[in-house]
Amino acid sequence: MIMTKRELAKKQIELQNKVLALAKINIVTCGNCGCVLLHDTLSIECASCKSVMDICDCPDLWYEGCQNNSEFDEDEPIKDEEIYLGNIEQGITNLKVYANDYGYKIYIYSNGNLMAECELLDSDHVWRELRARGYKKSVCKVVLSML
Repeated sequence: MIMTKRELAKKQIELQNKVLALAKINIVTCGNCGCVLLHDTLSIECASCKSVMDICDCPDLWYEGCQNNSEFDEDEPIKDEEIYLGNIEQGITNLKVYANDYGYKIYIYSNGNLMAECELLDSDHVWRELRARGYKKSVCKVVLSML
């Protein structure tokens, strides 16, 4: 039986709830870097960025109601249209910034060669990604001004 996206999302929620009920372990994303984490305590230390947070700072990976998000609509075709927002050249490095239906996309070039393609959900995600890649705050601020 082939399931719809929404049915598959409901199944994920059901499975996560089983893990939580049986093992008392929840599956969340880090509120700082987005890393997927398992936790069973009142505070969480991220294995990726080492941030220590309360559980309220880390959203559940799957949660009741997320199946109603537009990403699980079967009727709507996925739109891949990108809107060009700007370009930053810094020596041999070149950043091209685009917006799409799901957030932003940044293409990073070095000497004209595509080095990375970053799909980012919001401006906070853009900031964290650029800082993690070693870009100065001034460059990050210019990119954020394009969004």
